[in-house]
Amino acid sequence: MAIDPINWRREMKKFIGAELAALKNENSQLRAEVHALRNDIAQIYATLNSIEELTRLLTANSMMTNLEQKMPMSNNSTDTLPNENVTDKIKSHTPTLKLSKKTTPVHSNNNFSQATTTVENKTGIHARPASVFVQTASKFKSKVQLSAKGKTVDAKSILMIMSMGLTRGTEVTIKAQGYDSRDAVKALINLIDDKFGEE
Repeated sequence: MAIDPINWRREMKKFIGAELAALKNENSQLRAEVHALRNDIAQIYATLNSIEELTRLLTANSMMTNLEQKMPMSNNSTDTLPNENVTDKIKSHTPTLKLSKKTTPVHSNNNFSQATTTVENKTGIHARPASVFVQTASKFKSKVQLSAKGKTVDAKSILMIMSMGLTRGTEVTIKAQGYDSRDAVKALINLIDDKFGEE
């Protein structure tokens, strides 16, 4: 049987064209899978970095708590203040505790509110209180910030709150901007004043 050269070439072109199209489609799918894999790897690295940072903060907080528990207490005072000589030695590690806690009233103006109080619970704002604090702040639509020791951070980020190292006696200011700012500040101030229900 004779083969028609023209028809043979036409069929070969169709076959080669179909193969090339299939290869291009497989190549596109492979590129998409590689891109998705890269995104997954990036997310894994970001999660590992967050876990590493949180572990470091928890370790630092645990060391600070152990340091506070080992402080000698003054025999002449019922307050939980360390002796002056101990304070001089560790003042670079922990803030000076106050004799009395002062909480300022909530001041509001044009959807902006703020108030100041002092952390009074024995362990400060460690992992659990920080989690409760962030959950409470996140209930409000307003932008909420916490200021202490010359720094201001997002009150809705647990890593930012824990990075502040808020131990007992630290004065903190809660600021909020938004239509429910006053309620947000009052809720967070009350949470701190109630010692996060730990005592």
